[in-house]
Amino acid sequence: MTNLNRFKCLAQTGFRVQDLLSPAIYKSNCQGLPDSTRKTFQNIKEGKLVGLPETIEETFKRADWYWELLYLRDALTHSNVGMCRASSDSGLISYSHSGILQQGEEFQVADIFERMDFFDEKVNNFLEEIFHYLYSQLKQNPVMQVCGIFGGRIYHRQVAPEPNLDFHSGVCGTVEYENSVGGRRCPFADECGAFTRAQSDTVTP
Repeated sequence: MTNLNRFKCLAQTGFRVQDLLSPAIYKSNCQGLPDSTRKTFQNIKEGKLVGLPETIEETFKRADWYWELLYLRDALTHSNVGMCRASSDSGLISYSHSGILQQGEEFQVADIFERMDFFDEKVNNFLEEIFHYLYSQLKQNPVMQVCGIFGGRIYHRQVAPEPNLDFHSGVCGTVEYENSVGGRRCPFADECGAFTRAQSDTVTP
């Protein structure tokens, strides 16, 4: 992907609030939660959205970078891609867009690569803060997770949403396969902590 296309994709896609704040969870508890990322940021900024957890609301309020990214998204989607120029003195690549005005002047970025990195970091940090909070609200109850399919059988484990999950987390739920008629031992059994844990539970009096 060229750097210009990377910039365009970042500005056009970004994220959707609907992917972060499930309407099934928050719609009934919030007043003013719209089905639009733009309107969600706007409502929070204007104090029109009531009922969100304070941590999530503060994360949105701190995201002042969003508005520039929004203006770029609108311009790239509905106008043109703008223009890049290479400086013979500094070697930097600048960017401008005539469809975006700042205090009556054409939008200018002195170092477009630095600005792309800036937006990358801000979007990722925003998502991490939101998901960190959502993750902290999960009940630590084991649920079934499919590990994979081998020899026509589904292999799964019971695992709780604990921090630092890895390949060995949880307890294998198909350890009995190898002892069943036509059983197939999991190909990862010898190196899987979940399988070992299930075997220990099986042999414990």
